[in-house]
Amino acid sequence: MIPDDEKIAETGSRYRMSNNIVINTDNATGHWEGEKPCWSEKEQQTLYRSASGRYYRERQPSRKRYPRFRWLLNEEAAAWLLVNGHDQTDDGWPEELTALADSIRD
Repeated sequence: MIPDDEKIAETGSRYRMSNNIVINTDNATGHWEGEKPCWSEKEQQTLYRSASGRYYRERQPSRKRYPRFRWLLNEEAAAWLLVNGHDQTDDGWPEELTALADSIRD
């Protein structure tokens, strides 16, 4: 598992991760919406594929002012898509995650 690289947003759609890589959600080559039950409320989440092909998740907690980000391994990204109801038959399912989906589904 990749260490938790969450950082608070800095400006606009550009964010600095803890490893000092700057991501820009406007340049993402793919994104998928989802949500996670969080205590008494649902937390909005978005999975992004960066221009370089890496995956990261944005969490938008209702009680925090800024979104939080975390790098994901490809296996984690595939699991996130499945858990959030994005079936492999959906348009836009990433090719590099298709084989992983079969290996992580039981």
